[in-house]
Amino acid sequence: MKKALGSIKVLVMIAVLFQATMPSEGDCCKSTVKTCNFSKNLWQPRSFPSYNLREIYMLKDLYDHPFKHDEWDGTFSYAFEFMQSFDTSTPSQNLGAMPFWSGTNSMTIGNNNGQSDVDAYQFGMGETLSPGVITLSPKAQHFGSDFIMHFTRYKHDKGFFFKIRTSLGAMTTDSQLCEEPATLENNIDEAWVMYPALGGRYQSLSEAFTGGTPGDMFVSGTSLNKALTLNYGKISCCKLSSTRLGDLSTTLGFNAFADEHYFFSLGFKATFPTGTIPTGEFIFEPIFGRAGHWGTGLEATGHYKHWISENEGSAVDVWTQVELMHLSSGRKPSWRSFDLKLNGAGSKYLLLQFYFPANPSDTNSTGRVPSFITQAINVTTMPVISSFTLEGSLGVIVEYSKRNWNMSLGVDVWGRTAECLQIDTCNAVHHGSANLNDFAVLGRQISEDSRFTNQSPTPFEPLYLCEPLAQIGKSENRVLAQGTPPSGPSSQPDSSSYNTNKIKDARIAENRIPEGLYDALDIAGAAEGRSLNARLSLSGGYAWVKTKHSPSINVFAGLEFASYDSLRLNMWSLGFNGSLNF
Repeated sequence: MKKALGSIKVLVMIAVLFQATMPSEGDCCKSTVKTCNFSKNLWQPRSFPSYNLREIYMLKDLYDHPFKHDEWDGTFSYAFEFMQSFDTSTPSQNLGAMPFWSGTNSMTIGNNNGQSDVDAYQFGMGETLSPGVITLSPKAQHFGSDFIMHFTRYKHDKGFFFKIRTSLGAMTTDSQLCEEPATLENNIDEAWVMYPALGGRYQSLSEAFTGGTPGDMFVSGTSLNKALTLNYGKISCCKLSSTRLGDLSTTLGFNAFADEHYFFSLGFKATFPTGTIPTGEFIFEPIFGRAGHWGTGLEATGHYKHWISENEGSAVDVWTQVELMHLSSGRKPSWRSFDLKLNGAGSKYLLLQFYFPANPSDTNSTGRVPSFITQAINVTTMPVISSFTLEGSLGVIVEYSKRNWNMSLGVDVWGRTAECLQIDTCNAVHHGSANLNDFAVLGRQISEDSRFTNQSPTPFEPLYLCEPLAQIGKSENRVLAQGTPPSGPSSQPDSSSYNTNKIKDARIAENRIPEGLYDALDIAGAAEGRSLNARLSLSGGYAWVKTKHSPSINVFAGLEFASYDSLRLNMWSLGFNGSLNF
């Protein structure tokens, strides 16, 4: 009895230690720490195989049934579980707030005056006459099958054990995108033919986010431009799903002490990244597994049985399992989309213009020539190296059994520290990632004023203007050339008519996006914050305890609640499991 109580105390101390030592946002990767939970394009849900309660359900009958072999005992267990999200939170707590930068799961759509969250112009929609609203209310389904093979030597005494576990399942996400569209102006952009023509403009922000009708990014020198096309950071208009073999895990350990009434074991655990690898194409991309991370750490399990009436076969069992793991970068490349550090949340969707050197030997870069336009996310989506200092979970079950029947109440607490994120420069080079200093943030500015038709030597007035500090909802009004179109003559705009501290010459390198990736990109803004979930579970089952192989079946249901600041989904679940001992 004293040994059993001692093992439970050890497990509780491990759980307390996990909470006490869980690094804050400022303890891990200090150079990439940011407290904002918004404007993140990747949601990394809790891994399906990480639920300790399900594992206890699958393994407990091995130690409960009275039969044992001379040396090795084993069990094969199978479980299926279906999980469905539900949401009772306010908009600011909804997972839909994660990719937006308004602080809620809704954003207003307007112009560049800073009164709306999004300037529709940046998505190729032109000017708005009246604002609109776009809302995300995502839902997710998580389901799969767990398989465990467990072998223990001298199960009622000290001895080694070995366990292998894998899951086959799927995750489905539904963004549930809804919009009250803004009213758009139906005007031709005569000043800048690089901007999408009327026939190529999106008619709503939903259409722009979902990709609309794919078109060319630009057709230089003509008014036949099609809509701007997002290659990354899109919102799917239908359900997305990912089916994978998720996170194969192995545990090798030792039962430190045990008899027929209790045991305590400690093991080394490793998980292998067989799950989904993020591609960055869609927001709420479904991830099954730990998003390609390796996991290494410790696992501790304790059990104590108290007989109420041994003659009647009634007893109370307490089961506890704790695991603590470090998650390191695994399968590559794993992609992530970044905002621009100087331009704030949401800046990944700002318009950029490519400036290529007319003369590569021009060290001053003033010979740069403007070319196509695109949204920043198409060039700021990069391969990354991701890790988590600590992921841990604690499962506790109190079970009442009488003869062959049993019922239990369980609690499962899971948490993960803030993500450490850095650019995978080797894979970035391998995949031909762009030189960011070739691009200028435009805001509302343009590289040429095309209203003048008889200019010499070109039929337009070159401007080469950009706005390096433009934001997704606030930027300076467009600056145009002086003169009377279409005959002109035209001349450069009077610098006294606009804010020269904000509007710059894009041909000069310092006015374009900084060349260094860590100077240019908001790495911290894309990193996952801390997470903490708690789950309550009920179960009931039947075990043929007096037969040689002691088969068992069990059904269970649970409710899981996410912490306020993790922007995750609450989940309800139903499942069943069965085991066969040998």
